Amino acid sequence: MNQHEHRFELITIGIDPHKFSWTAVAVDRQGNPVTAPVRVDVTDDGFRRLLRWSRRWPRHRWAIENARAWDGT
Repeated sequence: MNQHEHRFELITIGIDPHKFSWTAVAVDRQGNPVTAPVRVDVTDDGFRRLLRWSRRWPRHRWAIENARAWDGT
């Protein structure tokens, strides 16, 4: 499937959070990437860029890798 064929499929957007950047990848139901990963800075502009990037898939959900290291526990 190409990116346009994934348009109405439920896509999972995985986030790998780091202190200064977030890396995201979109995968289909089988776990196959549907586009190249995107990396944004941990800023308001980076967050807005990530949201704009995610809108190409009307049906998506978010999966955020373990971020407990940032909560102080």
